[in-house]
Amino acid sequence: MKTKVSNFVNRILAAVISLLGFSACDNGGMMLMYGTPTFDYQANGRVVDEEGEPIEGIRVKVTLGDEWAEKIDGTHVEGGVVYSGKDGSFETKKFEQIEIYSLTAIDVDGEENGGEFETQEVRIDTMRPTYSKGGTQKYENIEIVMTEKVTEEDKE
Repeated sequence: MKTKVSNFVNRILAAVISLLGFSACDNGGMMLMYGTPTFDYQANGRVVDEEGEPIEGIRVKVTLGDEWAEKIDGTHVEGGVVYSGKDGSFETKKFEQIEIYSLTAIDVDGEENGGEFETQEVRIDTMRPTYSKGGTQKYENIEIVMTEKVTEEDKE
C-alpha cells in the first residue's frame, strides 16, 4: 500500500513539475526558443535626386524575401510602404523574423516633388546590417538616387 501511494505521489509531482516547466517558456503569448537566435529587420535612409537634393513624397515599397519567399511560390512578398519626408528620409517598420529583400522607390506625385523620376529598386539583401542589442538587424543610411524620367520629347 505504501508503494502505491508513493508511486501515485511521484506521478502527481512529475506532472506538476512538467507543467511548471512548460509554463516557464511562455512570455506573454510569445514562445521563447532558447538557443535559437531570432531577429527583426528594419531599413532607413534617404531618397535624393542626382544632385544629392532630398526628394519628398517618394513611395518606398518594401519587398521581403529569404526563406519566406520560397514558401509562397518562389516569389517575394510585399512588406508595406513608407513615404520619404521633407529631408528625403524614410524608415520602414520592423519585420519580425523576415528579411528585407529590396526597397523600390516610386515617384507617385509626378511634377509636384521637383520633377518626374524613374522607379528605382535597391537590393539590400546583400548589404551588411548593423545589429542592435534588442535583436534588430538594421540596414542604415541607404541612399536611393532617383534619376529624372526621360520622355519621348526629351529624346528628340
